[in-house]
Amino acid sequence: MTRSISEIIQNRRHFFREQIGAELYDRLSSHDNQHSNSSSCARDYCFLLNQYYPYAVMSRKNHPSTWTAHKKIYHYTTLSGLDGMIRNHCIWLNDTRYMNDSTEVQYSMDLLKSVFENIQKKYGREISKNTIRDSSELSFPKLICDILKKLDDSISKRSHCFIACFSHNDDDLSMWRSYGRISGFSIEFDAKPNSGLMLLPDYTLSDVVYNKASQEEIIIGIIEGFIKILTEDFQESELSRHLHTMAFELSYTISPLLSHFPYRFKHSSFSCENEIRLWHSRNFGEHKANHPLKFRKGNNLLIPYIEHFLPTDNASSKKKILPITKVTIGPTEHPELTKTSIKEFLDASGYERVEVVNSNIPY
Repeated sequence: MTRSISEIIQNRRHFFREQIGAELYDRLSSHDNQHSNSSSCARDYCFLLNQYYPYAVMSRKNHPSTWTAHKKIYHYTTLSGLDGMIRNHCIWLNDTRYMNDSTEVQYSMDLLKSVFENIQKKYGREISKNTIRDSSELSFPKLICDILKKLDDSISKRSHCFIACFSHNDDDLSMWRSYGRISGFSIEFDAKPNSGLMLLPDYTLSDVVYNKASQEEIIIGIIEGFIKILTEDFQESELSRHLHTMAFELSYTISPLLSHFPYRFKHSSFSCENEIRLWHSRNFGEHKANHPLKFRKGNNLLIPYIEHFLPTDNASSKKKILPITKVTIGPTEHPELTKTSIKEFLDASGYERVEVVNSNIPY
C-alpha cells in the first residue's frame, strides 16, 4: 500500500520531536505556519526536513561530542573586553571572516570536500550498476546524486557566521599568553542548558573538534543520516512521484549545516586550547532586527560583530545579567589592587555574586 505524503510528514514530526526534545520542537513548530503555507505536500515535506533535521542530527542524543559536557566554560579577554561585557550585559560574536588564523577555514573546507567526493562516488557507482534497468529504478539514487551535486556546488558559499570563543581550561598559561595578553581576565560562565547561553534557538554552543577521524565521522554521519531518512520516507510512498523536483529544496536541509563546520573544526595542533564556540549564522546580506550588525575598530579596518543578550520576558525590556560565576585575574604586577577594583566594578553592575580571584600562575 502506497503511503500518503501527509502520513509520512506526521510520522516524521513525531520522530523529530523525540530526537530534539519536546521543548525545542514546540518552540520551532510555533513558527511553522509562517513558512509552510504551500499547497504542495512535497514542498511541505522539504520544509519539515529543512526545519528540524539540523537540530536532530546535532542534538545531544545523536551527537554528544559537539556539546560541552562541562558545567563551566571560560572566556579569556582583555580589560576592555571585560568592561564591555559587564556594562552591556552581552557577549560579542565576531564575524569569522576576520579571524586571526586564515588557514583554519581552508583546512575544514578541504576536509569537507574530500569526504563529500567519496560519498558522491559511492552513489554514482550505484547508478552505474543499474544502467540497464528501468529508469524508474534509477530515480532514488539519482535524487541522492543530484542533492550531493547541489551541495558540492554550494559548499564554498558559506553562510555568514559569527562566533564567540571559550575554553574548558581554567587559569591556563597558554591561554593567558594567547588571548589574555597583559593584565588579561578569564571569565567563568555557567554553561548548563538552562543558564541562558543556549536559550535562543538560532544560537549554538558546541565543542571544537580537533581529531580528524572524528571530524570525518561527523560529516559522514550528517549526510548518511539524511539519506537514511529519505530512504525510509520514499519507500512505497507518494513522495517518489516528486523525485525530480525535490533535489534543490532537499539540498538546503544539510547545506547550511555542513557550511558551519569550517568554524567548528580545527587542526589537531590547536587541541591544547580545548575550545568551545558560541555561534550564530545568517545569509550574507541578511539583516535581523533582533541581532543588528555592529562594527568595532580593528587593525586598519572595521570588524563586524553582533551582540548576544539573554532572552528577556515579554513584559520587561531590561537586560538580564550574564551567567557569569567567576572572574580570574591573569598574572599581573598589582594583583590585590586589581582584584579590589574588579570586585567593586562587578558589585556596582549587578554581579554581586561573582567570585573574583587571582591567577595561581606567578607574574
